[in-house]
Amino acid sequence: GRDMTATDLKCPIDLLEHWMRTRPQSVYLRQPEHGKIREMTWATVWDQTRRMAAALLSMGLEPGDRVAIIAKNSAEWFIADFAIQAAGLVSAPVCPTASSETIRYILEHSESKVAFIGKLDDMALVKSGMPAGITTIAMPYPTSHCDHQWQDLIKSHDPLQTVVKAALDDLLTVVYTSGSTGKPKGVELTCRNM
Repeated sequence: GRDMTATDLKCPIDLLEHWMRTRPQSVYLRQPEHGKIREMTWATVWDQTRRMAAALLSMGLEPGDRVAIIAKNSAEWFIADFAIQAAGLVSAPVCPTASSETIRYILEHSESKVAFIGKLDDMALVKSGMPAGITTIAMPYPTSHCDHQWQDLIKSHDPLQTVVKAALDDLLTVVYTSGSTGKPKGVELTCRNM
């Protein structure tokens, strides 16, 4: 095939909006839950993304602020990441098997102000690794105490009207290495990298 040009490149949030406009009622995400599959359409994901983005901004976050995601894969992991982008923030994902020391290091090093907490095998590690002052949001799975619940934030916020459109060289995420050669290193990925 032909080489991609800069005009072909789209940020993830732009692609989400494209598919929401093109195929709003088609199923995008399927989440196993209690032996059944919960399906979410492109329109539903777009709506929840914009509601969660509004919730993040209502917490006083400003463009470029870091928001951590500590969770196994789930539909809400994707939505949280999209919401962070839509609000003009930067995600700092944490491996769901990280030790409490690694969790603390990444949250402090990234200067995360908010952390999404999702499905995990050992919630105690997150609790003991959580630095003071970070606002926590529980995804809709069994979690330890968090400051906010996912569904409450979705219900109590109108969808963000103006979604931030990242430029190709804007920072989208800081992905941390395993730390096998010392402390984890934060790798900055731009929209172009994604």
